[in-house]
Amino acid sequence: MWLEYVRDIAIILLALVSLIIGILLLVTLNRMRELIRVLRDEIQPVLLSLQDTMRSVRGTAHIVSDTVVNPLVRINSVSTGAMHALMHFFTFGRRSGKASGTQDQPEPPQA
Repeated sequence: MWLEYVRDIAIILLALVSLIIGILLLVTLNRMRELIRVLRDEIQPVLLSLQDTMRSVRGTAHIVSDTVVNPLVRINSVSTGAMHALMHFFTFGRRSGKASGTQDQPEPPQA
């Protein structure tokens, strides 16, 4: 007899838990729908603005690279090459023996 009461109470509790889970599921789905709306309406314009900013920065970097960095690199390489050429030209006579790798070595003593 008491087993029937326990069974009835268990069925009622399972029904209540099922109702609570269903309500929580509906609330969760509603929140997800709101989140999707927020992402679509508010985050997407921010991302589009960020993409425009990124394009602008990329263009600015190209302009700076073309107008400032490349000429400076060319000037630096030409001046370095000219300085090395002048150093070799002015020290050619003094370094002729050392440039080829042969140095004056003392003669061995004769016995």
